[in-house]
Amino acid sequence: MFSEETGIAPARVFYPDWLHDLALGVFKFYCVTLFHRLVAANAFMASGDASARLKASAARIRDLLYPWYDAEQAAGRKWARAPRIAAETFGPDEHSTLALYGEETLGLLHFCPTLLDGFGAHLPARECDQLQRLGRSLIGIHTIIVDHKQMGPLPTQAAQE
Repeated sequence: MFSEETGIAPARVFYPDWLHDLALGVFKFYCVTLFHRLVAANAFMASGDASARLKASAARIRDLLYPWYDAEQAAGRKWARAPRIAAETFGPDEHSTLALYGEETLGLLHFCPTLLDGFGAHLPARECDQLQRLGRSLIGIHTIIVDHKQMGPLPTQAAQE
């Protein structure tokens, strides 16, 4: 089926579904992992048992996230706002599924560097560095996709970035 004679090649007919593969997959996984690593390190200085720390940490993120949305919008970047940020949004542990839609996850992904800038010092240095590099890479992937919203495959150079 794939050949020059038919004109059918995987690069011409294979279009990954980035919303489900990335926004509802890898990006969600990264966001929930980062949140729970920060909670485990008690980066938000919450008191009480694990459940109380989880709730207080989610509330702190909410308090930071909504003004960040406003600043992003003022800068010309509009994200789908997560309507509710609470402990239930992140689940009980880092193996949980983030309770956001794909478009909402994109904003949270782009917010993650703000979390790491403000609270990453509470993590072991190597872990913080890895989470920062991973976050930058994931944001880079999203940026490439947005910059090349077109039918068909990404240009070779953009895909290699």
